[in-house]
Amino acid sequence: MDTEKNKRTYCNEFHIIIQRTLELELEKNNIEYSHEKIREAIKKMEYSEIRLKDKLFALRANLNDFQKAILKTLKIEKPKKMMELDEFKKIIS
Repeated sequence: MDTEKNKRTYCNEFHIIIQRTLELELEKNNIEYSHEKIREAIKKMEYSEIRLKDKLFALRANLNDFQKAILKTLKIEKPKKMMELDEFKKIIS
């Protein structure tokens, strides 16, 4: 059996389930969406790692209204604009 192929299949199936769940929740909350709009919004939820005086920080990209709606729909608290990297990694893990 091809283990790598099984992992890819599992990841694809998981992605489809998560996306469909998000679509249903957005619909339930009367938030307009499309598959492409969801993919782009999630893809653009980025952060940068920066170093200031020997400390590492996470700097979050600005979120648009749709990205904020996704986080709210999923009951995920919007991360602070900037926080220590360790704290940020605890939140996203």
